[in-house]
Amino acid sequence: MNRLEKLYNDWTRMRPLKFILVTTLLTIILTIPIAIGLEIIGVQEGEIGRPNFEKYGITLTLLLVVIISPIIETFLGQVLPIYLTNRLLKTKAKLIGIAMSTTLFSLFHLGYSIWYSILIIPLAALLAMTYVIFQDRKESSYWMTTSVHALRNLIAILFTLGEKIK
Repeated sequence: MNRLEKLYNDWTRMRPLKFILVTTLLTIILTIPIAIGLEIIGVQEGEIGRPNFEKYGITLTLLLVVIISPIIETFLGQVLPIYLTNRLLKTKAKLIGIAMSTTLFSLFHLGYSIWYSILIIPLAALLAMTYVIFQDRKESSYWMTTSVHALRNLIAILFTLGEKIK
């Protein structure tokens, strides 16, 4: 077993809280190279897009982005595509389900911009993987995935608020 396989196996066996924290951190770390790539090709920060605090206010934005969106998007972005893929395919269903889920989740966010959709591909992939991992573990794949998503969104909002305060 090589080092990467060992890390993957260790990650898939983490206790739920540690898994949520580590996976959320991974969603941030794996987004950095894409953000750098977008900067290199000249995409301006304003072109990427993000939730509009001014439009909804901080309280409603927190409610929508940290609670409601993760609940709905987990169902539409992970549960349905992975379930349907598992039902329709006999071979490589997990891998194709993760790919379908990642693609759909990314496309859900086109409303912000194409750049935003590209930027969140690591998040989308890790959410899909979380769902599949916890299905295999016979634990709450839905709530684990929703928790990672909610924490990641909360961190993004706090970071955005910190930028606005500067």
